[in-house]
Amino acid sequence: MATCLRREFGATRIIVFGSLLSDRFGDDSDIDLAVEGIPKERYFEAVARVNEFSDRWVDLKPLEDLDTHFRQRALATGVEIDAEG
Repeated sequence: MATCLRREFGATRIIVFGSLLSDRFGDDSDIDLAVEGIPKERYFEAVARVNEFSDRWVDLKPLEDLDTHFRQRALATGVEIDAEG
């Protein structure tokens, strides 16, 4: 998934955050990814593509579009995925 975002869509940074990293993750949870570098005009294409990789919904959020509080929380509590994903 991370490799796809980098190679196909130009993502320069991918951060996993939210319930996946906590004890709140359950059967109905989605996967939250904050990303940088994906052109706005390709965002919906990227969302569709990453959701081909998972049985759970992948909620892709452009890091640069997050409000200050949400962005700070994602950066403070999230885990950055390395280049090889």
